[in-house]
Amino acid sequence: MDLIEEQVKPAARGLAAWQWVGVSLVVGIFFGFLDTLMIGAVIGYLGFKVPAYFGVPTTFTGYFLAGMVLARIAPAAILWQIPGGIVICAALVMLGLAGLSGHGVFWFLVNFFVIPALAGGACYAGVWFVRRNSVQRPSDEAASEGPP
Repeated sequence: MDLIEEQVKPAARGLAAWQWVGVSLVVGIFFGFLDTLMIGAVIGYLGFKVPAYFGVPTTFTGYFLAGMVLARIAPAAILWQIPGGIVICAALVMLGLAGLSGHGVFWFLVNFFVIPALAGGACYAGVWFVRRNSVQRPSDEAASEGPP
């Protein structure tokens, strides 16, 4: 067995479904920031200058990785909660980046509905990528029933 099977999954087994939204939010912030920071460091090293909005799509790879990591840890019954936390995370990122005023209806819809939806889709793609070939193990079935 590996570290995730021995240490992390038993601890995560007791989490309620709504708590996975919070876990996804925290992990999404971490991976989204880390991924954007690494891509920004490479772009800066190469001497390119890009606008701040360039960081928005770079966080999508971090959200994809967050979906992959959490899909391996979470029980099989946890599905929409992982992308749900990422949608909240992306909305908070756009709130900090764009603010609530100073743009029209179109950009408001893009910033607070389209971009978070795409971020949730990227996270769901990560969840799907991990779970597409995984076989449901008896330990996962017991974990998906909820806390003991």
